[in-house]
Amino acid sequence: MTCGGDTGKAIKYIQKLCKYKEWQLKGIAEIKIPENYIALFSVPDKETSTQIIKESDKQINKIISDIKSENEFEIINPSGLSGTLKSGITNTAFYKIFVHAKGFHYTNKCIGCGECVTLCPLNNINLKNQKPVWKNNCTHCMACICGCPTEAIEYKNNTQNKRRYYLK
Repeated sequence: MTCGGDTGKAIKYIQKLCKYKEWQLKGIAEIKIPENYIALFSVPDKETSTQIIKESDKQINKIISDIKSENEFEIINPSGLSGTLKSGITNTAFYKIFVHAKGFHYTNKCIGCGECVTLCPLNNINLKNQKPVWKNNCTHCMACICGCPTEAIEYKNNTQNKRRYYLK
């Protein structure tokens, strides 16, 4: 869970989810990844993205080791106005105004492979006549856009000619 370049006050939502699921929260860990929300932002150049991913791989391996050793993680609870604004007012308004499937479309580069259907973590995309159709359950994860092998998926005019990457 991120809120821009950090976790904001995501811990609040994670704690709520853990309570609902009756899970014991063992902490959270931040992993910096390259920007991929191309609906609003540009992705870093390939060299910068590669370096960020190399660093995140090191961090992920440490986290895996800590999980296997049953180490608890620090519960990062950023305070201050910035986290509150990002995770509260801004996040709530952003989701109500911007985060919906309306605006996603395919271009003539679509080959009907169905990769977007496979990649969508919410099962929000179906193929109709070998072309993607979006339903209304979308979180703007950008998996369909960034994972499309022919770069045939766009979001409004915001994503045209932007570099994409998808980690598998």
